Amino acid sequence: LKAGGRCGIVVDEGLLFRRKKAETEAAPFHRQAREKGQEAARWKEHLAGLKKVRPKEPDGTVIEQAKEQVAALTKEAKVLATKAADIENAVYDLKAVNPNKKTAVDSRTPEELLAFIEGKGREVAAAVAALRG
Repeated sequence: LKAGGRCGIVVDEGLLFRRKKAETEAAPFHRQAREKGQEAARWKEHLAGLKKVRPKEPDGTVIEQAKEQVAALTKEAKVLATKAADIENAVYDLKAVNPNKKTAVDSRTPEELLAFIEGKGREVAAAVAALRG
């Protein structure tokens, strides 16, 4: 493309519809991820307060439980955000594939395949013999 040149792209007419549908499907995951993130932030604040109040607790179970809660909530938030992103990104999967293409399935038995390979081997041997010949 030359400097100042123009470029265009053809976009599938269903892209906008699929994008809107994906946003609708992903919205609950985004909401849940946001809620889990906010809850994790509240637990982090609670944990900081616990560390100030109980810095030398003998068994540390309360602080450990708070740390585990923060880790679990943070992990859940990341998983939910990833699900939402996967749903949204599927719209932009622009692989050049034909969804109507019929897939070819080889239904030959192992014996039939071996016979076919042996036949091709004989053809190759005949061709080599003709070249040497």
